[in-house]
Amino acid sequence: MQKIGNITNTATIAGEFTDGNVAGGVPPTILDAAWFNTVQRELVNMVQSAGITLDPTNDAQVLAAIQALFLQKANNLSEIKAAGAVAQAAALTNLGSSDGTLLGRLLNVRTITSSQTYIETPGTQSVIVKIVGAGAGTDAAPATATGQVSIVSGGGAGAYAEGKFTSGFNGAMVLIGAAGTAGVSGSPTGANGGTTSFGSLMSAPGGIKGSAAGPAAPPFTPQGNSISSTPAGGNIMQFAGAGSPSAAYANSLASYLGSPGANSPFGVGGQVPSSGVSGNLANGYGAAGSGPCQGPSGGVVHGGTGVGGVCVVYEYA
Repeated sequence: MQKIGNITNTATIAGEFTDGNVAGGVPPTILDAAWFNTVQRELVNMVQSAGITLDPTNDAQVLAAIQALFLQKANNLSEIKAAGAVAQAAALTNLGSSDGTLLGRLLNVRTITSSQTYIETPGTQSVIVKIVGAGAGTDAAPATATGQVSIVSGGGAGAYAEGKFTSGFNGAMVLIGAAGTAGVSGSPTGANGGTTSFGSLMSAPGGIKGSAAGPAAPPFTPQGNSISSTPAGGNIMQFAGAGSPSAAYANSLASYLGSPGANSPFGVGGQVPSSGVSGNLANGYGAAGSGPCQGPSGGVVHGGTGVGGVCVVYEYA
């Protein structure tokens, strides 16, 4: 666009209009037709660029052109929607999408509870994966004689790991940790929880089983439980699975008890049963079974069972 100074030498040094000072020898700016034509052409070009035919009876065509050529805040991008599918895809591509979808939006959430090969949802560009190892079971409480008790610690929870991955995830083998089993009569040893893994990218070990103490005459040393091994690959966060929140104890023949199973990020550990009652099953992925106890002159009491691990995949375009 031309300034008035491009058309006449009666403008200021900056190319702008001046009223002049005749007495001081400064002439006012001449209103040359060329400048008015420049302004008119600019306005006409704006109207016609919006696909509007000039109408000498309509003084609102410049406003209509602006509204047609630019997105209106109050319309919340409805102009793009009204432009049709081709224009919508082009707009998304201009925002950096390679396939006409909006980058970064959540496409799908997959909850995987059995071992399998992960195949991404079409259009997935990145994933956030959350995994937890399986919760542990507990030993059985041994049979007791007169004057003896036996106690079992609650099991430990599976470790937790969370990571974001932009490559190497499609086709990953997902292994879901198996629940830690409970010790029973004839096979009194419980089992640790199994490891959950997402390909080679991330793994979360299972919880540590709750161990028995006794039979013996109380008091004897409280029976605690260890945390799990450390997870790997969690580039957002990761932490070992908790041990039982309290120790099993045997203070006297009238004061003894097993302990609860550990909670996981996705579940609640089994609660402590009364004397002579089997350990309780955990509730929720990665949580652990509780430890039982047995009073004097009692038989074997079954342990508690943990819950298997899980893998949750958040898929993003």
